[in-house]
Amino acid sequence: MSYKILFIFEGQKTEPKIGDCLQHHFFSEDSSIIYSVFGSNIYSLYDVLRRDEHADVFEVLKEQMPSSQGLQDLDSSDIGEIYLFFDHDGHDTRADNSKILNLLATFNNETDNGLLYINYPMVEAIKELEPFKNKVCAISDNRRYKSTFSGTNPYNDLQQISKSNWNEIIVKHLRKANWIVNNDYDLPIKNSVEQFDVYKKQIDDYITPSNCVSILSAFPLFIDNYFKDEQLDYR
Repeated sequence: MSYKILFIFEGQKTEPKIGDCLQHHFFSEDSSIIYSVFGSNIYSLYDVLRRDEHADVFEVLKEQMPSSQGLQDLDSSDIGEIYLFFDHDGHDTRADNSKILNLLATFNNETDNGLLYINYPMVEAIKELEPFKNKVCAISDNRRYKSTFSGTNPYNDLQQISKSNWNEIIVKHLRKANWIVNNDYDLPIKNSVEQFDVYKKQIDDYITPSNCVSILSAFPLFIDNYFKDEQLDYR
């Protein structure tokens, strides 16, 4: 059986569209990528895993996603890499910083349990336009965040974003991530900004003092971490 890459998305609408576009622009045609949709938020993911802390994580997730195409016929040994994409969703009544820190510690290696990437406040952060260096979202406004993107937003049709657009988006969010972690708005050194570091700074500089998050999309950081410099036009 061929080497497979598993993307686990929180939602079934927006994230797979982004996945399709990224596959088209960045991955080779023979890349064996499987999508699975968890269908609930990051705090539900925490609850599911805590029910049996000693179980195989892949088997727990597979049981949680019985309708995922092709996943039920696979074992953990068939999957070479796992990437999970979830929203922060700090407005959820179960929201707790320690839960997400626990999940980031559990999902910290793509070739083991998987590598978790988090959108702040949610997946629609990919649609942000300039300027957004200092743009934050109050956690109390999370439910309204999605509706702030009007029909004129050029990124509303996520599957039609060009490679050039993606390069611009990626650079913008990489600079924002570097600003959050290192207070430096330049393009960061490759693989120098980790998901755990981003979340710790979100807690210390935004969530705890102001009950907000600094807006950031996870997908640009994934692309930059995944590919070598020579495979990326902006590097």
